[in-house]
Amino acid sequence: MEAIWTFEMEYNRDVNGGTIDNPQQRRNWVPAFHKLDGMVNADSIGGRGNGRLRISNFVKYGLYEKGDIRNSNYNIRRVMWYNKPGFSKEVGIDAKGFLVDKDKGVRNVTLKTGDQVIPHEGDSLNVFYPHPTKWGAYDETDDFGYAVVKDWPVMRLGETYLLRAEARFRQGNTQGAADDINVLRDRAFKDYRAVAPGAGKVTADQIDIDFILDERARELMGEHDRWFDLKRTQTLLTRVPAYNPFVVKYDNLNKNHLVRPIPQDERNKVDGLSQNEGY
Repeated sequence: MEAIWTFEMEYNRDVNGGTIDNPQQRRNWVPAFHKLDGMVNADSIGGRGNGRLRISNFVKYGLYEKGDIRNSNYNIRRVMWYNKPGFSKEVGIDAKGFLVDKDKGVRNVTLKTGDQVIPHEGDSLNVFYPHPTKWGAYDETDDFGYAVVKDWPVMRLGETYLLRAEARFRQGNTQGAADDINVLRDRAFKDYRAVAPGAGKVTADQIDIDFILDERARELMGEHDRWFDLKRTQTLLTRVPAYNPFVVKYDNLNKNHLVRPIPQDERNKVDGLSQNEGY
């Protein structure tokens, strides 16, 4: 992680049911694999998650270039294998390739330990979907999966390069911005360049604020709140509709979302402090 500053997390073995001040990145980002037949909690798949946050289709299918290790199955888990010892079950497969009950699809198959996981069509909402492995961890005493046991990066070298790239771009120094981004890409494309020399290299004429924001997503996905990037760069109202079809469908994004609501406790401390518009 090239850490500069982290919060060192210590797993609380006495947690029973969780608390509001207990970081739950793992439960948010890791799908609820424990709901799948043939699956048991394991460190290699992130432990026990709840599947509360899903990567957008923009990230899953349109963000990464070929050969970018940040999109490998080690970093974004897209494929899994049944890991429950002795698992064997005859099931049906429908015309779309999804799992259904035996004799309910176009053919039957017998799934066994070590076979690739086949999801039900609705599983992508909660229990099976591509997810970042950055927060995944497992402690055998923590089958409920509450506490975060990985250190929490507050600042790391990758983001430092990205911040300087953004600053250089705003100064008009697009070559300097490209140089900073290429430091990250030299790492991300190192292996692939053995067969495709120069892969992933960017030039000054490719640099604009959208490219920088895309690179921040590639590097920092799952590590921080994207809203701050889009607000800072004044792109929230343009980029969100461009990459989130639900915002367009429900027309529920407006200038009020450029600020957050002021907590009532804070307003109570200041006479006459009005709430931000729209809240």
